[in-house]
Amino acid sequence: MSHFPAYERGHGGTDPETCIANTLVGRSCNDRSVSKADPRIDELERAMREQTLVNISRSPRNADRVDGFVVAMGSKWVLIAQTRDGGYFDGLTAVRLRDVVKVADDSTFAERFARSQPQWPPSAPEDLDLGKTRRLIETLSKASELIGIEQERRHKSAMQWIGAVDEIESGWLWLREVRSDATWHDEALGYKLSRITKVVVLNDYQLGLTAIAGQVPDGDCTGLPRECFP
Repeated sequence: MSHFPAYERGHGGTDPETCIANTLVGRSCNDRSVSKADPRIDELERAMREQTLVNISRSPRNADRVDGFVVAMGSKWVLIAQTRDGGYFDGLTAVRLRDVVKVADDSTFAERFARSQPQWPPSAPEDLDLGKTRRLIETLSKASELIGIEQERRHKSAMQWIGAVDEIESGWLWLREVRSDATWHDEALGYKLSRITKVVVLNDYQLGLTAIAGQVPDGDCTGLPRECFP
């Protein structure tokens, strides 16, 4: 996975998709809040209530669409049991409510297939907190050894950083990252909580990475997870 310095200037301005979405509900272009009267919230609540497979388009423009079943909502984040092509379940994904641009029912056979899988019906982890980013990460990290984060407003291409939570302090997440070859970074890297736009846990990639990387190494075992944890 690619890694970037934690301390960089943030993205400025409001992207076109957010501006359009705000205008549709009578708010100013730069308003980043989400109200209960927002039709996007209504659609997400309906999808959760009816257990409908939906396609969630988000801002900024480079943000990946998230397909799946809404399993929990809070004041700032929404949690989706994500599906991939064909309706196969693929972990849990949390995205910021304010970044949701459009919620549309899936038009393929994927929902019917998903309902036939052993993971049905999908559910959220216990004690999940979707009101604060810190608590979201803390509660999701209890359900998964690795988490993935994205900062889509800072980078034009899709990038995800995967690792084990080392510490959350003073508005920063310190992540002990694991590389794509399943070796661990020597030190934790910091990411500002306010810039995180997406959190992913328990997908097939992370489960495979966890199986090969093993536990977070300590001391002389740094960088040698499989040898240190047979």
